Amino acid sequence: MCHQDASPRSSAGLHGSGTSNPAMLLWRVFDDLSVRARPAVRFTYRAVGSGVGQQEFAAGVSDWGCGDIPMSAAGFKAAAARVRSGGGRLGFTRTDSGVVHVPFLVGTVSVFHSAPGAKALRLPPCLLAKIFSGKITTWDDPQISSASPGLKVPSGQPICVLRRGGASSSTYGLSAYLAQACPGEWATPAAADWPAGLAAVGHAQDNTQRLVDTLAGVAYCIGYAESAQGWDAGLQEVALTNADGRELTAKEADLGAVVSTVLHTSPRTPAPPLNLAASCSFAQRMPPLDADWSGVTLVNLPGPATWPIALPTMLYLPTDATSLGAAGQLLRALATHLLSDEVQGTLLPTFGFQPLPPALLSEVRRQWEGLVRADNAFPAWRFENGTQPLVGMAPYIFSAKRGSYTLNEAAQLQKTQDQLQAARGEIQALRDSAAADARTTKALSAAALALSSAALLAAAAAASTVAGTRKKALDIAEAESKGAGRTPSAFSLYVKATSAQHFTSGQPFAEGVRRAGAAWKALGDAERAPYLQRAQAAKDVKAADPAGAKRRKKSATAGDVPRALTAYAIFIQQTSSRWFAGGATGKDALRRAGEAWGAMSDTEKAPYVALALKSKLAAAAARGEAEKKADAERAPLTAYAAFVAETVARRRDEEPGGEPRSGKQRLMDAAAAWRGLPESEKVKRQQAASSARAEWAAARAREA
Repeated sequence: MCHQDASPRSSAGLHGSGTSNPAMLLWRVFDDLSVRARPAVRFTYRAVGSGVGQQEFAAGVSDWGCGDIPMSAAGFKAAAARVRSGGGRLGFTRTDSGVVHVPFLVGTVSVFHSAPGAKALRLPPCLLAKIFSGKITTWDDPQISSASPGLKVPSGQPICVLRRGGASSSTYGLSAYLAQACPGEWATPAAADWPAGLAAVGHAQDNTQRLVDTLAGVAYCIGYAESAQGWDAGLQEVALTNADGRELTAKEADLGAVVSTVLHTSPRTPAPPLNLAASCSFAQRMPPLDADWSGVTLVNLPGPATWPIALPTMLYLPTDATSLGAAGQLLRALATHLLSDEVQGTLLPTFGFQPLPPALLSEVRRQWEGLVRADNAFPAWRFENGTQPLVGMAPYIFSAKRGSYTLNEAAQLQKTQDQLQAARGEIQALRDSAAADARTTKALSAAALALSSAALLAAAAAASTVAGTRKKALDIAEAESKGAGRTPSAFSLYVKATSAQHFTSGQPFAEGVRRAGAAWKALGDAERAPYLQRAQAAKDVKAADPAGAKRRKKSATAGDVPRALTAYAIFIQQTSSRWFAGGATGKDALRRAGEAWGAMSDTEKAPYVALALKSKLAAAAARGEAEKKADAERAPLTAYAAFVAETVARRRDEEPGGEPRSGKQRLMDAAAAWRGLPESEKVKRQQAASSARAEWAAARAREA
């Protein structure tokens, strides 16, 4: 490569190839550096897979490579020999030149599926190996049903296996995991290429994006891909088993647990790989960047929250880049920028990657300084982050003060997207909570046919407390004894006061009602009089203040809770000065604002939509706090109600997979468990409940 003119007007080009995993990140970095550079520079990167990236770097047809797999010992030696002999397009001439691995991020590989309705699919490593080796071919196989009991699929539904074609880092990650976690079912060693003996298994996809698109569009498939790409496509992730035996997804894992600890030599034999562990110093054990990294692995490492398929992404660089001319200095600047705080702290999380932990980043930076030699006939590139007058306008400066409209708009859209995504997650959590409340309320209604009125009142409040909807349950119980919106009758007051006489343990609810009715008919007028008087008094209170109960209920829950604002209302608030200028009337101002809102695009409305979602969430949270305050004013649960709550919650968590028990069944089980308690245990619980109620009554009296 000829030396280029070193004047500020000249430009340099740098061309690389390799893994598709960080391609979007690298292209974004190239855009940033191209905009900031003086003189103009050009970067290109072909996303062709780690294997091709290594091959092209070793052949000398690319300036640099990138991959998620350390170069093998043979590949490293071939590349080093090529460098030393001056072969390839790069034409290196220094006899002491070599190859450098520069890790700059850590990514993960996940297994995804498209089986409808199977959101919590669990596949142990040996079962996964049987699927990818073609030994298990249908979704209703008994081994899959045993591992994921809730899976419901058509009988004999075939499994569509998707895999990468050619050399791929995701194939390397999956094969390394299966070879370590279940060698009995996956006998082939870890490799970037799909095993030749399994060539007939699965449908090969040219690249990861095509595999992800196929998974998203075809039902009942399974495949593997970089986690971030699968998440972005909305794919369903399979829970994998890590080295500690825990089942989890990559979203649930602590990737920092993999990379924040340090490299050490594993006791495995022969040729022990280098693994991460917390027992020794990274700086002491990490291989030098210009050494052979073929034994470095982050796959299937110990730790309860460790993700089993993690891959370090690294640059493949020549130690001697003098023959690249001006591009040699550019290569050094690129690697330095990828290790910068801007990329590590801001860009990597944006693209779903784990930055290098501080200790590792510090050591890589220390070793990187001066490791790659460039032709000093060309100036080295520098970076301006804060404003440096005169210096920032000098040649061979990447100035962060230079920008572009396109990049700015992209940043704003990304910010809006992040806000919307966060709001969607919070709204979904609220919806899930509301759905759980609805299921609990439905179960309470069904249980009314099997429980006595006294048990219903206690069990409704108890089960509702478990689900966080105690207020709703009390309303249901009060409706049973009083009638929703009606005053209690004399008969209902009699039944409530004498329930112990008519409703005995184990008898049907209808039998208790029949016995109470017969006893009521047998009462004389004098015996009925107290109940008739109390019922009439309740009617008189309601007649004097018919809306009082409704007002009290509303004040106890709503209070001064602010209403949620719509996106349009927020738009009016923030831009009111534009519409009311010049003494415009309210009607004219609102008309002008409405016309402006109607003419806005969805992108322009997005920030206001995000703020409206936040307003809705804030209002919902405020209502929740008001309801909590109202709940605090209610009397504590009885001993029986508290026992039912504990029992229902515990047995629901202990239920095995498969068809869940109904709310009615859980409540009946809890009632039976209460009857089976020793009397001493019941007395102990009743004394504790009485003490709690006494403390509550005393607190209410002090407040009054």
